Amino acid sequence: MSSAVLPSAKVRPSEAAILAEAQRMFSARGYAEVGLRDIATGAGVSVALVQKRFGTKADLFEAALRDAQRLDPLLECHKDDFGRHAVGQMVAPPARHPMAILIRAAAHPETATIATRLLNEEVIARLSQWLEDGEARKRSIIVTMMCSGFMMYRHMLPLTTQGPEESQKIAEQMADMLQHIVSAR
Repeated sequence: MSSAVLPSAKVRPSEAAILAEAQRMFSARGYAEVGLRDIATGAGVSVALVQKRFGTKADLFEAALRDAQRLDPLLECHKDDFGRHAVGQMVAPPARHPMAILIRAAAHPETATIATRLLNEEVIARLSQWLEDGEARKRSIIVTMMCSGFMMYRHMLPLTTQGPEESQKIAEQMADMLQHIVSAR
């Protein structure tokens, strides 16, 4: 990554708008179909500002994906409540769309490399650290795979259920399975 400014806890309003627009566009159209000009226009800023704050399109993609897959809200629970808490986060309408960004990133070699690296460095490593045991990495990978599939078939390619009751039962079973993985030692 270049020396572009990375998002931090104190993101300026224009940077927040750029990140939000980049996340929206990358999740809706994919990396190849989105230009910096599109993102700048959607964020109400100049292309020069986007480049000044984030650098190249690949740098902006990385910053947008890193920001979208923040785990803090997911890990703000006791481990005994993880399954229920995680599913609660996943069934809510997504404010950020990391899953759509990730799936569309797989089609482009440059973004696939960035996405894989961030998944390992940010998601798997962080979840492994939170789980704190010898099997933590393996369990983190399983949790990530399960959550990815759940999110994809809930929000991107929604599978038809026989109504809200069945959807609720599926969510409850997913919570139980995630909890089993997190609690296993």
